[in-house]
Amino acid sequence: MIPPRLLLPPLLVLLLVPISTGAREARRDPQTQRIRLKYIGDCLAVQTPTRGMELDPLISLRLVPSSEQEWAVDYSSIKRYMRLYMPRTLEDHLGSTDVVMLSNTAADYFRPDWLRWIARGTENGLGLVMVGGYCSYGGYNYPDWGPNQVGAILPVETIIAGKRDFPFKLSPVEEDHPLLSVFDWERGPFFFALNTVTLRQGARALARSDPGDRLLMAYQEVGDGSVLAFMSRWGLPWGDELVQWEYFVDFSADMVYHSAGIDIPDPVIVHEIRVLFEEFHLARSLVSSILEFVDMLGGRTATVRQSFDALVLRRDGAEDIYIEQDYPGCQQEMATLVEEMNSLNDDAIRAKDVAFLWIYITEWAAVTGVSILSGYVLYAFMVRRRLYREVSSTRSV
Repeated sequence: MIPPRLLLPPLLVLLLVPISTGAREARRDPQTQRIRLKYIGDCLAVQTPTRGMELDPLISLRLVPSSEQEWAVDYSSIKRYMRLYMPRTLEDHLGSTDVVMLSNTAADYFRPDWLRWIARGTENGLGLVMVGGYCSYGGYNYPDWGPNQVGAILPVETIIAGKRDFPFKLSPVEEDHPLLSVFDWERGPFFFALNTVTLRQGARALARSDPGDRLLMAYQEVGDGSVLAFMSRWGLPWGDELVQWEYFVDFSADMVYHSAGIDIPDPVIVHEIRVLFEEFHLARSLVSSILEFVDMLGGRTATVRQSFDALVLRRDGAEDIYIEQDYPGCQQEMATLVEEMNSLNDDAIRAKDVAFLWIYITEWAAVTGVSILSGYVLYAFMVRRRLYREVSSTRSV
């Protein structure tokens, strides 16, 4: 038996040495408290989460279109966008970004200093997410990411042209991981392709494919930052069902939250809040269009527009409530705002109807006036002339 006096020094050492919990310091804009996401890749494609991310109160989205997989972007346009929107210095990158998402974008689009800044930025506390695709990881008719500085910090080893096509579902490896535990993956969407990779030593496998047992999601912390790798993608043909999934935006936004070091909130209430923000946006767009149309007609919109502007300001206030993580309060406020905006839509339609009524009255008055005048002229020149005797001849003096 070891004497107690011999156990005391090791215990003191254990108590004095700080234990790492693995928790990262959250990254946000110090002024707005939003996550500054730089989305590089297929951001202009229809089947991406950018539309939903734009409406997320906690995400400030900055787009860098850079994927030839999109019909709207060619190589020359990509080079122009990269020159315009990529950082000028490492300090610029660190001061303007919290999370970088590389989604189906090719390694040869990036200058060496951009790749170096992305890697060093991650080591200095930024989050990095790579989403799969033909351009990602080992590439498929595109260059391999493995040999560059970004590839060196990925939680996976790339395989050149590594890609497999088969239907599968996501099977969590760490079922209690906050990024995966909030969804019922047995009832989740099918995926139809993925990039084949191997897990890097020291990284964590979060999810694999079922069937096939292929690595689908991996994570590792790099310096003060983190890297999340997702080997499939959204959009045709790899993730056709994913983008139609009810929780697609929630899943992609949670990737951003997790990469910024922010706790993932209750999925049920946050999903409802995101739906309410989307409904408010659609109702707001409809009311705004009607008011612009009424203004073109010369109608009166001052009262409705005043109420409209007040609702928009309250919507901005609801974003602040969300950022403060008062999710029940934000849900209640947004439900009220959606109801009031829909009611205001009825007021806008009535303003449009009044404007049309005055147009109809004006047109009726104009048509009626012209008809009366035309009738009088017709009477004067065609009917009354029968009351006078026609002059048969004249004499010259």
